[in-house]
Amino acid sequence: MKFKTDSKIYKGMIFAGCSFTWGQGLYYYSGMPTLSEPPPDQYYENLVTPAHKEFLKTRRWPRLVANHFNTFELVHPKNGGSNEGAINWWRACLDHSANHLDSNPVPFLSHNEVSHCIFQFTQFTRDRFTMYWNDEKHVLSWHTATTDPMYKDIFPKWLEQSKLTVDEFLYNYKLEGLMRVKSFLRDLDNKDIKTYIVVWMDEWVPFINNDPWMKQRLIPMEYKGRVHDTIVSMMSHSFMYDAAYNRELTIKFDYDHFEEPPQDHHPSLQCHNVIAENVIKFIEQHERS
Repeated sequence: MKFKTDSKIYKGMIFAGCSFTWGQGLYYYSGMPTLSEPPPDQYYENLVTPAHKEFLKTRRWPRLVANHFNTFELVHPKNGGSNEGAINWWRACLDHSANHLDSNPVPFLSHNEVSHCIFQFTQFTRDRFTMYWNDEKHVLSWHTATTDPMYKDIFPKWLEQSKLTVDEFLYNYKLEGLMRVKSFLRDLDNKDIKTYIVVWMDEWVPFINNDPWMKQRLIPMEYKGRVHDTIVSMMSHSFMYDAAYNRELTIKFDYDHFEEPPQDHHPSLQCHNVIAENVIKFIEQHERS
């Protein structure tokens, strides 16, 4: 086939992230009679029907951004995840390195089918690190190392053996997580895919600010005249337990849409709109200059 020389090329936009990108809780806004609420701040996959998922796709910020640029969004089909897991998933998609990952079929993509990747940082504690103990290799997360009965006594001993304080370990752990994301984004950048960053938790900001390449890709969140580096800062400084301000940006405090809001701390419908507006604004400004 042969296209006209002035034909526009449409490529997809990857949105890599966790539940804050997937759209956890947005199905509550559908009002469907099949909705069923799990215990507070929980996600039970069996309670979320295919119809619920199709509705949330129409309201989450990736769809809003893609619609604005008259294209389509590419989002991991499953809720949640880690930064490491997101990298592995999208690398498998683009490099055709696995047929299945996270028990999901991996859709193979060409780099030439993608124009942008917006990477949403999630909690650093979800990423894994390697610990050698008694000549055995253990790959575990911070949560596992500090709460699992098998590791919570071993982990402090391993730190001592490694001559690391907890603070030193956490610094290295976060830095390695950041560099893992940076390596992934640089690979995409070298293949002419534009890359940007959205951050959920404040813990990443000092590391991003110390890296000029990453810092210039950080999308700030502006709302009601205030500019925030992170989604959590915009929603509330103590997002899960109390909302000191901007309560409407958290589902569990969204009394504008619910008489009794679902007990879910994820971004509200309004919050997804705000994130989309900021992403669109940043991309347009950045790519105009």
